Amino acid sequence: GRISVTSKRYPDAKDLYTKAIDVLNSTTEEECNTKKKDLSILYSNRSLCNLQMNKASDSYDDALNATSHDESYVKGFWRLGQASMALKKTEEALVAYEKALGLDEGNKALKKECDKAKKQLEIEIKQAEEEAARKAKEEAEGVKDKKDEDVDMKDPKPPKSAPTTASSTSKSTKKEMKEVSSSGEFTKSDH
Repeated sequence: GRISVTSKRYPDAKDLYTKAIDVLNSTTEEECNTKKKDLSILYSNRSLCNLQMNKASDSYDDALNATSHDESYVKGFWRLGQASMALKKTEEALVAYEKALGLDEGNKALKKECDKAKKQLEIEIKQAEEEAARKAKEEAEGVKDKKDEDVDMKDPKPPKSAPTTASSTSKSTKKEMKEVSSSGEFTKSDH
């Protein structure tokens, strides 16, 4: 598996790690004293393979398995952070990186990943706040527009017409105004 990863043959490496996990899971606890630590390493390595093959969800599951089998395995939490970032679970990634840093405080690469996750989380929070403000503004404007429409529908004002001398035109205009006020809608001729 390690040789396959080194030569970037990730599908082959994944298959080999899967076989190793299956073999190790079939052994009893007495047969394998280091079973949990070995399983953690195998799941972590398979997590790397899945991540390299753009299978972030599978990578995430394997990383969770790695951390559950050995809660002191730094690389398991590193992989969990990477998979979480790939799945846009920035908050989970930050927790995983911080857990890894707690286990290996001097690790500069982990500090760098932790800082990147913090910055990404700040960006996401800012974007969420801006989106919420935009939606609230749109809703407020929508409510205002709706109220304006309701007022217009309840008390429509007939259009002002120029005074005319012909009585037929006056009767026609009164009729149109009556239609407007009774129906609550304007027709093309009303304009």
